[in-house]
Amino acid sequence: MPPPRSYSITRPRPLLSCLRCRQRKVKCNREHPSCSDCLKINHPCQYDSKPSTKYQTGKESSDQIASDARSSTGLAHALFIERRETYQSQLDQAEKTTQAASTVHRDTEENGVNVAHSIKVNLETAASTQKRLRLLTGSLSHRRETETSPVLSRKVESSSTIAQVSENGDHNRGRLNAQSGGQMKFVGGGFWGFVKGHELLCDSLLIEAETASTGISPPHYIDQPALASLLGTLPSKNICDIFLYSFSIGVRPIVPLFHMPSFTDEYNDYWKWITTILAGSFALPNLKHLDDPTFMCLFFSVIYCGAATASCSIWKATTLKDVNKEEIIAQLHQSFVECQRICQHTRHPTQNTLVASLLAHECSTPGRDGAHDQDFIYKVLRIAQGIGLHRDRTLFSLDPISIEIRRRIWWHIIWLDVRISIQTGLPTLCNPGRSQQDVRMVTETRDEDLVAKEPAIDGVNLQASPKISSAIIFLANGQYETARFEHALVNFCNGTRNLDQTRFDEFVESMRKLYLRIEDLISNIPAQGIPEKGFIPFRFTSADPLANEELYNEKSSAPTVFTAWARILLTMLKAESSLLLQKCLLGSGKLSKESTKIIWDGIIRDSSSYLQNYLQLNSTPSFEPYTWCLPNHRTPLQCVFLILVYMHSNRDSPTSNLLRYFTDELLDLFAPEAIPASNATKQKTIKTDTETAAAWGRVRAIRTKLDLLSNPSLLSDFNDVPASGDASFNLQAANAPSSVGTSSRPGNQNEQPEFNGGLDISELVSWLGQ
Repeated sequence: MPPPRSYSITRPRPLLSCLRCRQRKVKCNREHPSCSDCLKINHPCQYDSKPSTKYQTGKESSDQIASDARSSTGLAHALFIERRETYQSQLDQAEKTTQAASTVHRDTEENGVNVAHSIKVNLETAASTQKRLRLLTGSLSHRRETETSPVLSRKVESSSTIAQVSENGDHNRGRLNAQSGGQMKFVGGGFWGFVKGHELLCDSLLIEAETASTGISPPHYIDQPALASLLGTLPSKNICDIFLYSFSIGVRPIVPLFHMPSFTDEYNDYWKWITTILAGSFALPNLKHLDDPTFMCLFFSVIYCGAATASCSIWKATTLKDVNKEEIIAQLHQSFVECQRICQHTRHPTQNTLVASLLAHECSTPGRDGAHDQDFIYKVLRIAQGIGLHRDRTLFSLDPISIEIRRRIWWHIIWLDVRISIQTGLPTLCNPGRSQQDVRMVTETRDEDLVAKEPAIDGVNLQASPKISSAIIFLANGQYETARFEHALVNFCNGTRNLDQTRFDEFVESMRKLYLRIEDLISNIPAQGIPEKGFIPFRFTSADPLANEELYNEKSSAPTVFTAWARILLTMLKAESSLLLQKCLLGSGKLSKESTKIIWDGIIRDSSSYLQNYLQLNSTPSFEPYTWCLPNHRTPLQCVFLILVYMHSNRDSPTSNLLRYFTDELLDLFAPEAIPASNATKQKTIKTDTETAAAWGRVRAIRTKLDLLSNPSLLSDFNDVPASGDASFNLQAANAPSSVGTSSRPGNQNEQPEFNGGLDISELVSWLGQ
């Protein structure tokens, strides 16, 4: 590989701002011993002990890069130097552009020409961009001196990949522009105002004239008095604290969409300011909240989600003794919606408002209109693309925390996109091709181990290895890996292409890798007993969130209640992906009769395994803080329907009693029969959205008709039941041969099926039979 290009550096600039101002990306007056900004926020002011070292220039720099690139450590150093010199070159170009624009500005004013406001915006944008480039250049110089050898010895990308990214820049098509008020705007290479090499002009087009201000102030489009009035709707701090605890143990482990340590610090700072305001004293929030008031949206969303998903034991706490559950949940939801409206979430979205919307949507399933989900996913997907979540290669100037959280948000949206596609039968909204999105998978690093110090560098992993394994991150990783596989599979099933042998083998190989990945994640999650097989210690099954707080907090590597939940849910993801792949084969004319029977056996086995684990999650008392997410899973509905189709053609199957048990239990949860009040007993049910509830009702009707067909003597009691040939109950259309279900476990048979030139499923049979 030829050595990376070197640049002639003529104007090295040492970093003179304090570390705190550089981290917050604000202008520093460089006063010693403490700058004015640090004095305002009462934060220790620290400066670099020595200025950045001089840059190497000319042939000396090129020779040094070439020699260093011969080793893995040298390769990382070469990447640092190249990036540093690239930023310095861009800085020089930015200064030239600013000087030229200033000259034009002065000339036009002297000649009496009316100067467009965009020139002023260009100058302000160029100045802010110069400041960012100086930060990046100095950060790289400082990192070059201080990085230790263990960090540099981490895995890096191949030299060819680094050369392609740095020289060709094909992965950096587009522009991510960070603005005040927490806003980010992304435009692709097809944007009319984007020309590579002239990114500063593109920035000036993306920034609105009203938001181009030099100081820190709230965005002009937010109604500050209306936003402040919402503080009066907040419950007391003690009540909010217990709702935050409910969120941290019940919602955050399922959807870790923000950095919890940072949120906790901001939550405490926010309450200090709120307490001052409610006491009648005038005070401004800290500079971060003043610049980005949308934290209030996330604040209300977290409190609302904690209240909506709180377990019964939490509602029995002394703090909530006199609180009306329905009223406070409704009030918090109304305040959250109003806060989103005031901050103009759909027109001026930020990461805070996007995460707040996702959390509130996930925790508002009961009573929601199912058709609303499609509109919601479309909106959040467009918003995510608008702030650049779908482009990983544009994030080299962000810190590791921001990059990791953005990846989690993106993959969670993909997960929701797959759920909605399976529910509606429509194509996914997001294009699965790598040409449209290049987001990497989330790492296995805990929030506590993520450090936001300096901008991250493409191609080099500079994060320290996690000190404690996190079941929360392992579960999220397994969900997102499953979403990536199912996203491609669902798009193929909804497309027009036929399933040929090559494509089928690719799916089988992808599923095999997913299986191995999930197995690896399960093995890394500590647990007592074997939760995924139903063996959970009694102290875990009977734990209480308030009485046994240590069993719900992830502060050590010891097993907790959530580790048992995570292992079970990861096992269900394996069955779900296998079920989806086998279901795609049904009805294929390329399958022989024996192959179809094997596929149906696999479907019934995976459906039974999934429903068994699902019932375990729903019935274990200690899992109550997490059961709020169970209605969001549509796979149980699909499993029950496939079992009913199977039972219609295999009424004498030896597994029919077990299958009836699973279907009856799930139907009683989602669509219980109307029982007279005199005979009614207390029965646990699951409330879901109206569309899913209607689907469960139709499945129960099919279950009732199957019972009537198997016992004709009951038909006299149901005169309104249609015949089996009626169009509303034409189960014969399902591709289920009458002999399905009698074969033994696939892969363990003495005789392999004959494929006769059709679709060869031997690889799938061999893998599932292990």
